[in-house]
Amino acid sequence: MFQAFHAAHLIVKYIQGELTDDEQQQLDGWIEQSEANRNLFSEMTNPEKLNSALNEFARPDKAAAWERLNQRIFVGERKRKIISLSFILKIAAITIIALILGWLALRSINGGTKKDAEPLMTNVSPNKQPGGKKAQLQIDGKTTIDLESASDASFTGSGVRINKDQGILSYDDVTGNISKHTIMIPRGGEYQLVLEDGTKVWINAASSLSFPTRFEGKDRRVELTGEAFFEVAHNAQKPFIVQSNDLQIEALGTSFNVYSYSDEPSTRTTLVEGKVRVHLGGQVHMLKPGKTAESANGKVSIRNANIEQETGWRSGVFSFNNTGIREVMNQLGRWYDVDVKFEEGVLSNHITGEISRSDSLKTALEKLAYTGGAKFAIENNSVIVLKGN
Repeated sequence: MFQAFHAAHLIVKYIQGELTDDEQQQLDGWIEQSEANRNLFSEMTNPEKLNSALNEFARPDKAAAWERLNQRIFVGERKRKIISLSFILKIAAITIIALILGWLALRSINGGTKKDAEPLMTNVSPNKQPGGKKAQLQIDGKTTIDLESASDASFTGSGVRINKDQGILSYDDVTGNISKHTIMIPRGGEYQLVLEDGTKVWINAASSLSFPTRFEGKDRRVELTGEAFFEVAHNAQKPFIVQSNDLQIEALGTSFNVYSYSDEPSTRTTLVEGKVRVHLGGQVHMLKPGKTAESANGKVSIRNANIEQETGWRSGVFSFNNTGIREVMNQLGRWYDVDVKFEEGVLSNHITGEISRSDSLKTALEKLAYTGGAKFAIENNSVIVLKGN
């Protein structure tokens, strides 16, 4: 995003005639990087089109105008001369930068290496909506409660009070016998849980978390499949332990994300703050904030984390940074509850960019299609990923 903003800033200074020699060289270098950059420069420095865009954005219905501007594709030749728009720019420089950044965001996905591409979609009829607050609660492997259909309320049973309130399930006043509960999140769902010790857990689609109604003994132990973000309540005498397949994550008071799906080649533990120990077999690794432990084939490797990519889902975005298209589509498949099929030869593609989790499936795929690296077809409940241009 910094590179996109810098390019937008240089274009605005070019229009105002305020570029230094060094900035002119930087702009020239950016323009020559790709055909997309050359076209964008031409569009943003064309006096008639720029003036028309600004006038359109200034209409009373700004939201509709913005939508029109984002859908418009201008065609023009590069202008090397300085354009005198100082009066307009004094009023609308921020608007110009926003327009440029909008175009750059669409064209920089997948590293900006692809040629200009329109969102290429075929057979897109189901405008499937995103996931929501969906979960089931299983008690001692017997009774199952559908939390999506259950009303918000507090209920007590077997010495535990459970509170359900707007997609959050919390436990308190646990005095009776300990029982094992499992919260199961389907594809197309997410949910938040507050355990009896105050630990907060955000659980992503196609995931489950098993936990006791009360923690006794020397530790606080839960079992995870899928993905969850933990904010662990501090208790130095009783570590919090997440068990996920053969991996064990031990925390005292900390925030971290665990990504552990059976259809992914590795499990990732990303530490946001505090400290955790990652155990796998006889290996023990201490994680520092900003680090990711990735485990696969019985081995653990530590690397710098991309916090936004690993935890963005919790704040409502898919964030990709040179992410393989299989993982990208696995994440979308879980959230929109669709199957994904890949055309031969498409799996080598990588994606960089952000998509809102509140977008419809069609909108999300249109944004991905701007990479030029893939096209998409929707047939029944399946998304087929096809080769791009």
